[in-house]
Amino acid sequence: MKKAGEKKVSGTLKKLIEELSSETSQDSEVMEEGTGDFFDLYNTIINMEGEEEIAKRNVIKSYYNFGKALEDRYDHYKKNNPKRTAQALVNKEVRNQLPDSVSDDLLRKKKEWALKIYDLFSEIGEHMIQRIKSFSVASISKLSQVDIDHILISLWHDVLYIVSHVISTSSSIVLGELASFHKSRDDRPYKKIYRHHSAYSIH
Repeated sequence: MKKAGEKKVSGTLKKLIEELSSETSQDSEVMEEGTGDFFDLYNTIINMEGEEEIAKRNVIKSYYNFGKALEDRYDHYKKNNPKRTAQALVNKEVRNQLPDSVSDDLLRKKKEWALKIYDLFSEIGEHMIQRIKSFSVASISKLSQVDIDHILISLWHDVLYIVSHVISTSSSIVLGELASFHKSRDDRPYKKIYRHHSAYSIH
């Protein structure tokens, strides 16, 4: 029975959680890290967009790289500047590296999407991008903060289930399954149940 005050989970959100919870053979693939300046990272996004399924993951990865670069540069500037100044310096650096043909409105949207993608997949594990089958960057970018929190909690419950199953069965097979949940670039997926809220913001 649905509890009072409990938000109804949409079919779209359920499908996304299902895809993220379903391990595939592609999980073991090593995804290329983003390299180059903001001009290269932005062009990678543009070149990848518009393609289907497997390309969707490449587009998501491109946005992830762009969002990570934004966060990394923000952390760099924050060492010697107030937060708002650090944000302004990142925005100026990005703007200076892109041609005038890229409008401010379009760039703002790309940065917002990139930070949304990075915020989600830096929490649950970069390798989770490989599990996406039917979702685009645009559809993921429409997720609200509540939606993302629900995804994080749902995936965390999957981990807790596996842990309890390991304790009750001591199965080496299940132990291997648990290890797959904790596989990511920095070896710390699910580091928190709730979002870390990107320190860098768009202005």
